[in-house]
Amino acid sequence: MMFLGLGFLLGRDGLGAIDIGPHSPLLEVVATLTLALVLFLDAVKLQISELGKGWLVPALVLGPGTGMIIGLGAVALALLLGFPLNRQPIPRLVQEHVMERDAGHERGSMLVQHNCRSYECGEDLVDKLTAVVSSYPPQVYLAPYPTMDAKIALAAPGKLLLLKAFDEDKIRGFIDANMDR
Repeated sequence: MMFLGLGFLLGRDGLGAIDIGPHSPLLEVVATLTLALVLFLDAVKLQISELGKGWLVPALVLGPGTGMIIGLGAVALALLLGFPLNRQPIPRLVQEHVMERDAGHERGSMLVQHNCRSYECGEDLVDKLTAVVSSYPPQVYLAPYPTMDAKIALAAPGKLLLLKAFDEDKIRGFIDANMDR
């Protein structure tokens, strides 16, 4: 929790001293080092000679305890960094569910998807889309869609915008116009 609190304090929602996105290589390094540190500190506390007397507590700390900490940390990190940013395509049924409106989903969601398998996207297209989507509430999802017949597609319930190139004004205009549909 200390690492999470420090990250939040220094991150864009705190002091703004660092700005690490969910796809940042730096985040992967920090997460790996943090996990190694936590596991190492737990292992250092383990006294092999004492295991015969009280093995249950160390086993619970190193097993389920570590798993719970990793799981809770991952959920908190996903929420802080923008959970709707996906590296993998969103399955078709999930896409349809995201677009639903009913009593439990008063504000529907929007999809911003890209196809960099069939189209030349350049090195920074995904970064530009990530920057735009990250500036909106979590109901705006970003994901690749490698089988669609467009380079960039924006979808809201009953609306679709296909783009051949990144156009921030058109993307923001579509999202803003459909935010409360």
